[in-house]
Amino acid sequence: PFEGATYEKVERKIRFLQKSDVAKLMALKVNDKEAEQARQMFLFSCFTGLAIADMERLKFSHIQTSADGRRYIRKERQKTKVEFVVPLHPIAEEILSRCREEQKVKEKGDDLVFPRSCSRSTMNNKLSTVGLACGIRQ
Repeated sequence: PFEGATYEKVERKIRFLQKSDVAKLMALKVNDKEAEQARQMFLFSCFTGLAIADMERLKFSHIQTSADGRRYIRKERQKTKVEFVVPLHPIAEEILSRCREEQKVKEKGDDLVFPRSCSRSTMNNKLSTVGLACGIRQ
């Protein structure tokens, strides 16, 4: 029934942040707990390349240390089930340290780096709000 059907493919302009935009996000102080988590997850993604689905399931046990002392993430991708290894950037390490401190306050056994506190759509809305607060309109 769809033989010979045509459709228009809309070319989308690829959007990306400048270093200055990322710096603004890093400097912003956020009081809203969910907005702060959205900000931290986005920044962690910037410095690791992890997809949101992989960050939502990232555990502290996935963070490992090599023989030469370098830390990295070893995990299976949620989408493809293929293992990946990502070296940790110092800023990603900072975010992990903050998350670990927050975990100490929570009950033991909750070892997700970014425990889910709201839906993904709420996180997207919070991230948009954070971006607007920084003057980022993308």
